[in-house]
Amino acid sequence: MDLSICIVSYECREKLRACLESIRANRPSVEHEVIVVDNGSTDGAVTMLKEHFYWVRVLANPENRGFSVAMNQAVQASTGKVILMLNPDTEVVGDALGALLRFVRERPWIGAVGPKLVDPDGDPENSCREFPTLMNALWDLTGLSRAFSGSRVFGHYLMSWWDHSEPRAVDWLSGAALMFTRMAWQKVGPLDEAFFLPAADLDWQKRLQRAGLDRWYLPSAQILHHHGRSWGGDEADEIVPLHMAAFRYFAKHHGTLSALALRALTILTFGPKTLWAALRALVRPSDDARRNVRTASAVLRTALGFPPRSFLDGRDFAPRADRARGDASSEPPTQATDSASE
Repeated sequence: MDLSICIVSYECREKLRACLESIRANRPSVEHEVIVVDNGSTDGAVTMLKEHFYWVRVLANPENRGFSVAMNQAVQASTGKVILMLNPDTEVVGDALGALLRFVRERPWIGAVGPKLVDPDGDPENSCREFPTLMNALWDLTGLSRAFSGSRVFGHYLMSWWDHSEPRAVDWLSGAALMFTRMAWQKVGPLDEAFFLPAADLDWQKRLQRAGLDRWYLPSAQILHHHGRSWGGDEADEIVPLHMAAFRYFAKHHGTLSALALRALTILTFGPKTLWAALRALVRPSDDARRNVRTASAVLRTALGFPPRSFLDGRDFAPRADRARGDASSEPPTQATDSASE
């Protein structure tokens, strides 16, 4: 088997259908397989797969086990020499799979390659980034990375100063679409299942770096990404897991002191945000104002070491595929929200 396409789905039947239809319409010319691990969806996705996509191998989990566990299942069940980690909220465009595969085959020493991700309007996403540091976390938390996105100083985490038009080696790529060899996977090991969803792809590519395996961005391969929220709650449901993942990532890769420093930076930025949001909610009560208070206060409590209990068992951030990044991917784990100060 030349290529294994591995997908994790959760409550995203129609997006998954569109993703698989795009694969069928743009099949690579090599021998390939498609494996979908469904994380206990209740939207009929498994039935749809069995009825309409007989060529897809389906692994159905009885409950939501998280992105990392499910993706590890998919890769373990796969047989391809090359593996594509693909979000179900993506659609393959043209010869994207072929271009990525040729790139990997011509450079067997690399660890991973990712395509240019574009939104439904055709605008490119910041799909390749530099590794998180305390400095770029500060720019994110204070909003300077967004206010001065074209600056090499403030915009270096998202590489927003660059037009993303040329292939280049980068620190890490969005897990929404990431291709790598089985050799690379075996060398650094599976995804760390301690990362329920956010930062699993980031952590894995940090391990690629330490193993001396490059990560490359290939803009000639394009994949459509329907990136959007679907956590079923408010912004706290999205932001808190990102910060929890960030603290875990810094502790794992930079040590306890760095993780504590990141918590301190978060407290210093979200303390005033929480106070400002509460004052605005008192003066001008509204659903949005109350939501902003909950978001800011939930992040502050998390940074202080007391996250809301529902976030500890995953109830408030079950990884729906069209949120992804993580994203797999996903938004950067140091991403802050400005909603509390709006």
